[in-house]
Amino acid sequence: MTRRTIAIAGWLVTLLVSGTASANGFFLWEASPSSVGQGGATVADGSEPATLLFNSAGLTRLDGFQLQANLYTYIANNTWKDPNTGEKQDAETGVFPIPSLFASYKPIDWLSVGVGGYSTFGLSLGWPDRWKGSTISQKSSLRSYSVQPAVAVGPFSGFSLGAGLTVTRGSVKLERGLRLGNDYGTSTLGGVDTGYAPSVSVLFEAKEWFRFGAQYRHKTVMTLDPGKIDFDVPAAYGQQLRDQNLTASITLPAMTQFGLRMQPGKNIEFEFDGFLILWHTYDELAFKFEDPTINQTQKTNWHDAWEWRIGGQYTMDELALRAGFIWDSTPIPDETLDPLLPDNHRMIPSVGVGYDFGMVRADAAYQFVYLLPREVNEPVNKFPGKYNAIVHTIALGATMRL
Repeated sequence: MTRRTIAIAGWLVTLLVSGTASANGFFLWEASPSSVGQGGATVADGSEPATLLFNSAGLTRLDGFQLQANLYTYIANNTWKDPNTGEKQDAETGVFPIPSLFASYKPIDWLSVGVGGYSTFGLSLGWPDRWKGSTISQKSSLRSYSVQPAVAVGPFSGFSLGAGLTVTRGSVKLERGLRLGNDYGTSTLGGVDTGYAPSVSVLFEAKEWFRFGAQYRHKTVMTLDPGKIDFDVPAAYGQQLRDQNLTASITLPAMTQFGLRMQPGKNIEFEFDGFLILWHTYDELAFKFEDPTINQTQKTNWHDAWEWRIGGQYTMDELALRAGFIWDSTPIPDETLDPLLPDNHRMIPSVGVGYDFGMVRADAAYQFVYLLPREVNEPVNKFPGKYNAIVHTIALGATMRL
């Protein structure tokens, strides 16, 4: 292998490893404004069709036919700062609207069915062209949308059981700069695939004022086969940096959730939830190219991460007032943190409101995501930086009961 080929292989690995790793890590759970307003603490709620996502066993608490439509919008701001020189760079402000739709039906007392469409993994982040970290990340996006049918039976002596199958269609596009001596080029990786993941859940209503819920969602393996990498480089590099197909797998993690919901008074209820997201399965990435001399395997070493959620609501006739809080731990170690996903532990307060018009209930919520500032330095991380980020989430929705 020539010296130039070795350098090109290094550029390819840097492009693919960091990009795919970060895209895989962006976990979304804001599929319902009622849930967002309660800090997402709704595993044991079972009050709307979106419970199909949070805990499909909760479908047994819904009567008749119900239809729910939601729109939630993320507004994200990210900043990088060189801890040694003080140089600062802002990422492009991102505005991302994402719809969700759910339906539930109870044909007989002990059987409920439902179907939902939503997104639980996604990423979009753009930095200016040719900025200091352009060889790590310039533009990136991961888009996924899932459809999930589900069935639930019960309650039998307070117990309900649920199961579902999630079908996820995902696409990835990653653009990076290439510094080629005095020349400059870009590379763009893309691909699409469909993955499948079963889920099982339980809901136990021990007392009228106390419920326990739990759910396990299996991992989803997405394989880019073929994916493609395209280069826009000066002619002198065209033979070495040629467009070609590749194969790579991305694993969206399994997760376990549990929730305790209590109603200490007629008009007030609150819930405490724990989410364990099993990122340990994402320990390496392997890439196979048309040119086998640059095949690579790279360790990523992500670890499992907990989310802790608390929230509730207070009702006054047709009006519901909601609030919640989330502590979200990052799965990314210092050595693999980069500008593609400048992640850290998050503090996430939220508020919401709902109004019941009879056949239709309208809901709205606001969530503020504050990522704790995080700094990484050499030799632990090859791209020193101090990262700051905030995200605003606005959620609107309506549920119709027929």
